[in-house]
Amino acid sequence: MIYQTDKRLNSQIQSWGCYFRSLQGIAEFVSKKTLTAIQINGLYFRGWQEEEKQWNGEMQAPMESNCYVNYPHKIISQAFTELGLGYQCTQIGANKGNRGKSPTFWDSVVSSLDFSYDYQIQWYKDGLSFSHAVLADRHGRVIFNPDPMLELKGVPEVELWRIR
Repeated sequence: MIYQTDKRLNSQIQSWGCYFRSLQGIAEFVSKKTLTAIQINGLYFRGWQEEEKQWNGEMQAPMESNCYVNYPHKIISQAFTELGLGYQCTQIGANKGNRGKSPTFWDSVVSSLDFSYDYQIQWYKDGLSFSHAVLADRHGRVIFNPDPMLELKGVPEVELWRIR
């Protein structure tokens, strides 16, 4: 898998693309295929240039040009499409802002009693305001760190993702 720091990638991805690459990593692990640098750069440009009508009627792109992700499920879906697969992804819970606590599951998950998930996005802080996202398996083991030079310390916040 290509790290966010790869010199073939856009400079914004190199600097701020850890979440973007971690989300794409879900599609790469499921498909057992790797996106090329050309595909990653193409998805980056498409991600912030193609606005879509959202649930509230506003037009917004899945991400910003600085790699801030507005709609993570769209980033994963675009990667699946690029890899030739039609899987659906759903974020089913998170513990954002509650580092070290059990994740909260969304109401739809609670009502269905299906708490299964396939991947975690883990967010680590460096003690300042900087956060770094990595991809972990359902057991919480890191399987892709988009910038392996960054040391992962402390207890992460997590997002839980289901793929079907």
